[in-house]
Formats: sequence, C-alpha cells, structure tokens
Amino acid sequence: MLTFNTAFYENIHPLKSALWDKETFLNVSGEAAGAMVKPTDTENNDSALVKTTTVAKLLADSGFDEIDWLKVDIEGAEKEVFAAPDVDEWLPKVRVLTIELHDQSKRGCSYEFFKAISKYNWFFAFRGENLIFIRED
Repeated sequence: MLTFNTAFYENIHPLKSALWDKETFLNVSGEAAGAMVKPTDTENNDSALVKTTTVAKLLADSGFDEIDWLKVDIEGAEKEVFAAPDVDEWLPKVRVLTIELHDQSKRGCSYEFFKAISKYNWFFAFRGENLIFIRED
C-alpha cells in the first residue's frame, strides 16, 4: 500500500522495516489491528518475520542532520523506541514530533515517551488522538 501510494514521489523511499530500539527481527502474529510482536535475533524464511531499524539509523542513512517532522503511530512500539539507548542521539534533532501513544495495548508507552522528551524544551498541543510537540530552540 505504501509503495502504491508514494509511487509518484521521487523523494519517498519506502522501507519494509519496523521501527524498534535496535536492529533485529520481529516475529509478527495476529491481525493487523491487534498484532503482537516478539523480538528475535535469528533471521529465517518465516513470512511473519520483519526486519527492524532505529530512528538514529534512518536519520544517518538519510543524509540529513535533522528531522523536520516525525510522525509516530507504531501501535505500542513507542515504548521500546523512546526507551532505546540512542534516543538522546536523535530526539534533540527532531523539530516537530507527532505521536499517538498506545498504553491500552502496551503498558509503559507514555512513561518511556515522557521520560525521554522531558530532557528537552517543547511546545505542546493536542490534536484529536495525537500529541504534537514543537521543539523550542
């Protein structure tokens, strides 16, 4: 779906990857709306296996110094992403951050997110189910 929807945009490069706290593989089971993931370090031919990446790696591979706008709606994986050891490497380089937190799916998402962003100055707003943070330099 992503490849189809972005086919006419030369500056969009779809990746078949999941955002996580480190580069590994996730075993995905269940339906899309209620999928469960389990990290594994073993790559195999299982069709339910998805390669992961990190925000720091995506930023490094992009060739840019900052992220203008990071939209995070990763169904509970925000707990791992914002608790990652490299979070302070990339988070201060985000200008605008929009996030949907999923504590109803995975307890602790909000805690890890707010712990990570509390080290920096942000302007904050709500928009529906999204929390919007604009970095104040």
